[in-house]
Amino acid sequence: MKKLLLLVLALVMTLTLVACGGETTSSEVTPTIEPTVETTPAVALEDVTTDKGVRLKLPSDMTLQDNTDKTYYANATTYDIAVITELDGGMGTYAEVTQEEYVAANLSGEIDLKVISYENNLKINGYDALLCKSSFATEDGDALTSAMVMITNGTREYGVLFMYPSDNTDSSLATNLQACIDSISIPTE
Repeated sequence: MKKLLLLVLALVMTLTLVACGGETTSSEVTPTIEPTVETTPAVALEDVTTDKGVRLKLPSDMTLQDNTDKTYYANATTYDIAVITELDGGMGTYAEVTQEEYVAANLSGEIDLKVISYENNLKINGYDALLCKSSFATEDGDALTSAMVMITNGTREYGVLFMYPSDNTDSSLATNLQACIDSISIPTE
């Protein structure tokens, strides 16, 4: 019954259009409505220098947090984190550190650990570096993605840890991660 009613209505509408002759005037122009696209304001990378002389670029929406032994930046909305610290050393020459040794020394207690990539023979701004990208879960079950950079000038060793929620790959840190890593520069002495 509904199908028959719809068919009759369609036929009546068609006959109405034919009867009108399909003439239009210039005043009958239908305006085009542009869809509104909501954009997120662009976040710039800004230069940061720690009290130990480590320099790098971080998203401008990350702010310095109070911490006594580490330089710690965070975005409380997206939960992006960057921690910069001087390390005690002990890893030896990075090129000789295997992925298994690195994981055993630094990530052995992580839940659902997955190593995304491991590079132990890097140069970042002329300094020997090691980079391990991984994902793991917190005790509460939240999935995190991290990139740990260890970098040395031959005398001192520094660590820069970048971390963000795995389900927020659009955050300013996640989208600028490689630029942040590439920008790391350490003191020469």
